[in-house]
Amino acid sequence: MWQRLAKSLGMEEDGGGRGRTSGVELTSVLVDFAERRRRLEVARRTGSMQKYLLRLAVMADLMRIRGVGVQYAELLEEAGFRVAGLRVHRADAVTRCLARVNRERRITRRAPSAVQVASWIQQAKSLHSLIQV
Repeated sequence: MWQRLAKSLGMEEDGGGRGRTSGVELTSVLVDFAERRRRLEVARRTGSMQKYLLRLAVMADLMRIRGVGVQYAELLEEAGFRVAGLRVHRADAVTRCLARVNRERRITRRAPSAVQVASWIQQAKSLHSLIQV
């Protein structure tokens, strides 16, 4: 998913599954999609669907949390969580939800532990969400 968008934005992959252009990580570019106006502009330019760009922006926003990489961001997004939503949920409930979604869709090799999720929730409380719908 990331590689296709990186290519359409004229970025090259750095071997770790992340795109780079002039030293800028793809995640930084995707956070720029947080603004609806910017997503519309890029969707027109690249031929990508705005809904797809919103999903990537949500994942990039989640990746600002330490310990959340591409796969966990995809799992969180697939389960319906965003940075703002993580703040109000209990770690045990989120952990169970992520385990269920991961069993159904096999996004990661293993679901995150309750300790990891608790850490993400604490970090999310100090972050503001960048996404504008």
